[in-house]
Amino acid sequence: MQPKRLALIGGRRTVLSGVYRRAFALHDIGLEQRIAQPLSAMIEKGDICSSNCVTKFRRIVAPIRNCSHLLLACTHYPAIADVLAEYVSKDTVLIDPAAEVVDQISKWNLPVGDAGHLPDFRRAGKNDASSSERIRR
Repeated sequence: MQPKRLALIGGRRTVLSGVYRRAFALHDIGLEQRIAQPLSAMIEKGDICSSNCVTKFRRIVAPIRNCSHLLLACTHYPAIADVLAEYVSKDTVLIDPAAEVVDQISKWNLPVGDAGHLPDFRRAGKNDASSSERIRR
């Protein structure tokens, strides 16, 4: 099913990278994008209902209010999905890609460290090819 009008809210770098726009364009799906960076900081502070926050929600979402689907392209935004739903059309479907990401990662054959935890690849050197290979699988 192809969305009638797909929109995305994301951080500045996500939107400006064009990664989502290009990926959807490969399937002839247009995408309207809005930078919603200020929302991330507000969510981290626990501010999701102040007048300042409501003003930002309205300003960010207004141009895409009537989209058929809204992709939440930041890990912060699902935390305010109920609030966002108040500022878009009642018919807008909010899409949280986290479940799909978890599903895809669960298919990787990642090595499990002690106590069932994944190893901390951040400690590996930048040029450590074996660590890079393990992350990509």
